[in-house]
Amino acid sequence: MADAWAEGWRTAALALTLLLPLACQRPAPSSTNAELDIGRHFVAERTFRRTALEGSLVNRDGDARKRLAHYALDPGWEALPILNPELAPVVAGETPILSRLWSGHVEWSEAALLELGRRAFEEWPAQRAPYLTRLLGSATRPAQPSPQALADVGAWLDDRGRVAAAVWVKYADGSLEPALSCASCHARLDTRGHLQHGIASDFDLGRLTGEDWGPGRVDVTVDGLDNPVATPDLRATRHQRRLHHAGDLKNSLEALAVRIETLLITARADVVRPPREIAFAIAYYVWSLGAQRPPNRERSATFVSRCAGCHAGPGGEGDVVSDAEVGTDALATASSMRGTGGYRAPALYGVSQRPRLTHLGWPIGLRAFLDPSREHDMPGHAFGFDLDDSQRDALVRELEQW
Repeated sequence: MADAWAEGWRTAALALTLLLPLACQRPAPSSTNAELDIGRHFVAERTFRRTALEGSLVNRDGDARKRLAHYALDPGWEALPILNPELAPVVAGETPILSRLWSGHVEWSEAALLELGRRAFEEWPAQRAPYLTRLLGSATRPAQPSPQALADVGAWLDDRGRVAAAVWVKYADGSLEPALSCASCHARLDTRGHLQHGIASDFDLGRLTGEDWGPGRVDVTVDGLDNPVATPDLRATRHQRRLHHAGDLKNSLEALAVRIETLLITARADVVRPPREIAFAIAYYVWSLGAQRPPNRERSATFVSRCAGCHAGPGGEGDVVSDAEVGTDALATASSMRGTGGYRAPALYGVSQRPRLTHLGWPIGLRAFLDPSREHDMPGHAFGFDLDDSQRDALVRELEQW
């Protein structure tokens, strides 16, 4: 696979393609809401963005080098043109009607920003995906993919006939091709066919692009290693202490917004940048997914003795745990781009609803995860293997409340 393509995917860019006036960058006056104020500073203040970047970095090698060299510096990426594509959701068998999601202005309120972020999560292009034409046809001659063709790549039709939250995108050069949105990998259907945002899908990008990664997994680093990891559950993002499976970034709302903006830049070969309102709205929306219920603050004696050593935070989050202690595949921890020598202890918020567990994406539930009989096929993370059946059942019931 060519490095340019790999960088385009692995940084998960949201490609934008029409120059907008610089006046569109500034939101409404300051809100009394602290999170909205973070967004206001993020959009308007270069020094705020630079401080957020530097404060989020665990180390300054690998993935951080390019950002440190170009982000929130004048010149640098500050001078890049702002782009905005025409797009439309991919609806099976229907010719798209294109429009622009970004109008150039958003009311600086919780409701308006969350709505913009929600729409961008489903409709903004996260990856240029011309290979999807094999499944979707073209925008002028759209196909009606069979249920089996969709199932083969972990795709789906939602209750509105949209295919795997993919979108048609018209770029500045006039080309019209499919792309994946955030929801293509970070959403699942409920029993009514509605998309549930944040939960990882089984989308098999590797099968479409000639890689043997498996459903719900992707190699996100251009480091010369074949080290795919599971698509994370974004509903726990606000509760995480670290971002990425290897925990190479310290988490905060401003750090998340910076990360999203820089992903959009690097994946487009550093030649364009997104409207910062879009970058912040996506971050703010993802942040909101973890606010649906308060974290469980009660701890049983079993949890304290078997789990709390790593999952110590109020949302069950923790810092990086060495790969030797975790005992699972150590490839991702050795990455020259994101490696830290260990894996973050992920937040346990919503853990019982995750279809896949650990950075390897094991397709098992909590009860099987805590059962030592799985170690032959899925070795590692042996914490709790010594529990008897009644203790294990009680711990599962406790974790189901997170």
